[in-house]
Amino acid sequence: MTSPTRSRTRLMLTTLVVVASAMLAGCGGASTALTSTTPTTQPAVTTTTHGVTTSTVPAVVQETLFFTRGTVLGVSHRSVTSPADPRLLTTQSLLGGPIAAESAAGLSSAIPAGTALRGLDVKSGVATVNFSPQFVLPGPSAVLSARLGQVVYTLTNFPNVNQVSFEIGKFPLLNFAGVNLANPVGRSQITAALPPVLLVSPAVGDSVHGTVVASGITSVAGTWALTVSDAQGHLLTTVTNTAVPGGSFSQTIPLSGTSAQTGTLTMFAKPTLASVPAQTFTFPLQIGPAPTP
Repeated sequence: MTSPTRSRTRLMLTTLVVVASAMLAGCGGASTALTSTTPTTQPAVTTTTHGVTTSTVPAVVQETLFFTRGTVLGVSHRSVTSPADPRLLTTQSLLGGPIAAESAAGLSSAIPAGTALRGLDVKSGVATVNFSPQFVLPGPSAVLSARLGQVVYTLTNFPNVNQVSFEIGKFPLLNFAGVNLANPVGRSQITAALPPVLLVSPAVGDSVHGTVVASGITSVAGTWALTVSDAQGHLLTTVTNTAVPGGSFSQTIPLSGTSAQTGTLTMFAKPTLASVPAQTFTFPLQIGPAPTP
């Protein structure tokens, strides 16, 4: 028979091992590992101490998701309330595909349905993602390039991620869509799915008030134009500029006074080379007057 003292000792040792394991898992500084797939929306936590009630609300995560328009990249923004790691949340959202409003705005995904995130680790500027085998299902070359681009551009949008390394079932993915993945890759190596102009902001899901901050990436030489119209189709603002290969832009454009409503953003790009097709797309944009000081 085991004595009560020995049982208590064994229980204390077991508890110490569990606590020590949890502490070690929380260490690592620059490394983040996937440990759970908890819901992305968490309620506020309310506590009462000495008669004083406080409420702790989980952080609001601003997700920038690189989906597709046809076989080139397109961007959506979402706000998600969650205490989880933003890189983990955003990758899971990317795999889940566009929501109804994003699909209605012309966005889709080249990532096969059912692709699961098995692991995510970020260390020294490199994000290592481990996907289920569905990620490497065959398809046309343009679709595979877009699939690769979605992951690389979404993860490297975080300031502490410069490159991405891929694993399938814990085995390194060495080549995909004609790209050598033996070493981590960054945006400069993944360009096949870039449109002439990749508009990053404003994006599907955004609201603008008083001004429009237009930013993005240009992949070929040419010109581009952005317009915003109100719900009746009246032009509120427009901007045009030149595009260069491998360039980027960021411009603040005043938005004429208007009431809160759903407007329309139109993006048009005309490459210099006749062999590169022109690009045009529109999506709904929530617009309103500038905030009162």
